Amino acid sequence: MPGPVIVVDYDSAWPLQFQALRHRLAQGLAGSATAIEHVGSTAVSGLAAKPIIDIDVVVPAGASLAAVCAALEPLGYSHRGDLGVPGREAFDRPPGLPVHHLYVCAADSAELRRHLRFRDRLRAHPEEAQAYGALKRALAQRFRDDRAAYTDAKAPFVAEILARAGEAPVSQPGRSPHGDGQRHGRGGAAMPRSASCGLIYYNFPGHNLEQFAAYAGAAGFTRAEIAVSEIWREKEEGDDPEARAAQVRALLQARGVGLSALSAGNDFLQPDDAGMARQVARLERVCRLARLAGTDTVRIDGGWTKDAVPQERWFDLIVAGLRASAPFLEREGFTLALDNHGLVTNDADFQKRIFDAVGSKRVGANVDTMNYRWAGHDLATVGRFYHVIAPYARHVHFKDGRGSRDTYRGAALGEGELDLALAVRELEAAGYSGVWTVEYEGPRADAEAGYSKGLAWLRAHVAQ
Repeated sequence: MPGPVIVVDYDSAWPLQFQALRHRLAQGLAGSATAIEHVGSTAVSGLAAKPIIDIDVVVPAGASLAAVCAALEPLGYSHRGDLGVPGREAFDRPPGLPVHHLYVCAADSAELRRHLRFRDRLRAHPEEAQAYGALKRALAQRFRDDRAAYTDAKAPFVAEILARAGEAPVSQPGRSPHGDGQRHGRGGAAMPRSASCGLIYYNFPGHNLEQFAAYAGAAGFTRAEIAVSEIWREKEEGDDPEARAAQVRALLQARGVGLSALSAGNDFLQPDDAGMARQVARLERVCRLARLAGTDTVRIDGGWTKDAVPQERWFDLIVAGLRASAPFLEREGFTLALDNHGLVTNDADFQKRIFDAVGSKRVGANVDTMNYRWAGHDLATVGRFYHVIAPYARHVHFKDGRGSRDTYRGAALGEGELDLALAVRELEAAGYSGVWTVEYEGPRADAEAGYSKGLAWLRAHVAQ
């Protein structure tokens, strides 16, 4: 029976153990291997891991497996087959050696390529390795006695890293694509393929982040949006937001919840060029923190009204900020979702002008269904705005209520005055395939009930 899942700090002895095992294998294989690779988490310096060395013995394409088995047998290895993962032959280790998994892969094996790309990506991006280590620690605590669940829960992160490394996704079940343990018979990612529903932490009173994550996972939400202030304490000297981003990701994912978007809290309505440059640089760091926390989508604002920036400059300044950010977004693969929040961007026609002027598919809208009405637009205009903005949607907040400004009162989805079914139809017709996020602004004491009603409403109205 498999033992518990144990993840430990990186051990500098691991590469030395690999070298000793490599030397022994190289002598026994007598030149039949073209390479012997250290793969998996123990191959990445500084990465927390299960204390098991993963080794890929690389043989020429078309090499005789029988000959390789014959060469390994005197060394004490016994062949176990591919364990359901084509392109990777597994072997049981002999007693008396450091704990390790041995695989034999042909040089043209897709599985070998995935192992190496995953390893090399984490070696080149220590911030991603740090996030992976934090995630594994959290999952090891949650799934200590369920190795299959542990592997399934970290599968989305592994898929993200492989995608960033240029690897196309695979659909074969039972794969441990980075060589981190022998695994078969139960596949799939932790998140469902049907429409993902999320909720917003910063409008969820009375809960710390851990309590919020516990509620979200138990209620059936699979995504959440948080503010960057939960990760980055910008005014605190010596703050380490990169480490905190990895911790937040692990905390959420341990409850089966991923991040849908990170709210940036930015302000492009700057009175001078220096202020704009600071905002653009800050936004780049927020994007990188978002990725560490588990999402490439960042919700942004146009800015906040101020006497030094008259309204006639709003359009040009927002476009300038987004254009300055666009090369970074295109190069790194991030998406910005401009919210119709406050008074500056709460007009879909104005938002469309901005998007058309910027001209980047990496810049679109966060569609908040209530905010247009909150700003004072009548219900007919709100319905028209849904049609105008839907093709630009990159993230959504489904929110209901009644009234505008001082008369506004929040409500659970379906209990206010908005035609939310129209919003769903417009978004689906435009091909929106992102997260459907519930936002509740009704009585604070009813937050859990309000969010649960919202989830039920979305499940009843959004195509699965």
